[in-house]
Amino acid sequence: MDKELANALGLYKAYKSGKGVTEDQVLEKCLTGNHFRQVHLRKGERPLLVANAVKALKKARILSFSGGDFEALYNQVKKAIGGINQIGLLVLYDTTKMIGHLLGVEPVNYVYTQRGAKEGAKKLLGVKRMGYRVPTSSFAKLFPSEKSIHIEDMLCIYKDYFRKGGANAKAAKFVVSQGKAGCSSIPKPPRKGIC
Repeated sequence: MDKELANALGLYKAYKSGKGVTEDQVLEKCLTGNHFRQVHLRKGERPLLVANAVKALKKARILSFSGGDFEALYNQVKKAIGGINQIGLLVLYDTTKMIGHLLGVEPVNYVYTQRGAKEGAKKLLGVKRMGYRVPTSSFAKLFPSEKSIHIEDMLCIYKDYFRKGGANAKAAKFVVSQGKAGCSSIPKPPRKGIC
């Protein structure tokens, strides 16, 4: 588990047990973890954006979500904050992933492709264009027993190993062999940029 997820989980547990942590603090952590710091804002705009997004997530009662799968949670988060200026697909996905982690909900039917994962998926599948998610079944031959969340991480981490135009079964096999025990054990090669 990465540091951001561990911190969010700690706050959420403290909030649920009534140990002085507010819902706003949990939502802010879920919103501002991972890639949010890369949202380009002028000085002083970040606190207002965060406050507006936390308010919208709270109003949507997002921490009380019980609607089932990750896709439903993603749609609820998108409905709550997707219309806020400067909140893009990457922030929507990362926020949903953090909240989903707290609630025990993760992607199953789709691999969400943002930035590095999208680059890796395009190369691996041999396509030029794709949306913000790809059916997990599209990767079944290459990653037969991996979860969607692990496929996403592998696409991003190893994007530079894949060749454009598909025909990457050998590269995919290598990637899977590097992380049999799950994504946390996959060695991360030096890379530029972010996922």
